[in-house]
Amino acid sequence: MEEKPNAVQHLAGMRNSGTIIAINTDKKADIFEYADYVFVMSAEDIEI
Repeated sequence: MEEKPNAVQHLAGMRNSGTIIAINTDKKADIFEYADYVFVMSAEDIEI
């Protein structure tokens, strides 16, 4: 996997997270490799 410019800092910030939820419209997004739960969708489509 090719590292993106800020990926190392981003992942370091998530190191102590209990659960990682990733939301991205790109089903091949690198972040999905590190997430506990993945959603292939736009974050704008989430209703709370």
